Amino acid sequence: MIATGGRAALALDTGRLAADAGSGPVPLTRLEFLLLRELASHAGQPVPKKALLAAVWGYDSGPVSNVVDACVWRLRSKLGFDLIKTVRGEGYQLANGLPAPSTSQLCATSSNHLHGHAGRKEGTWIAAGLSR
Repeated sequence: MIATGGRAALALDTGRLAADAGSGPVPLTRLEFLLLRELASHAGQPVPKKALLAAVWGYDSGPVSNVVDACVWRLRSKLGFDLIKTVRGEGYQLANGLPAPSTSQLCATSSNHLHGHAGRKEGTWIAAGLSR
């Protein structure tokens, strides 16, 4: 991870749907990217699985699903197992100390692009610090 005064950086490339946790850009699926972006928008707070299902997959209710668990596992295997923390009984959160990006940073790319309705374009990077 890239250290900056005791902090490491996590960067999201909204155009290429990639993340860099210090080892170089890693391509993500659309759902992996949306999940990571949702966790980043609630940095420092656990996000319940139900809220992640609604925000990323559009599920309001229904049978218990492990799609969130599976997606978190894939993100951990790609970006490092310390990046996403399981908060027992509450959900998932990014590692402690990751400040939430501003709303303008999270909305840098149109929602249509992230939901698969636009072609890939040159990336816009969103950076946030991560304490280790």
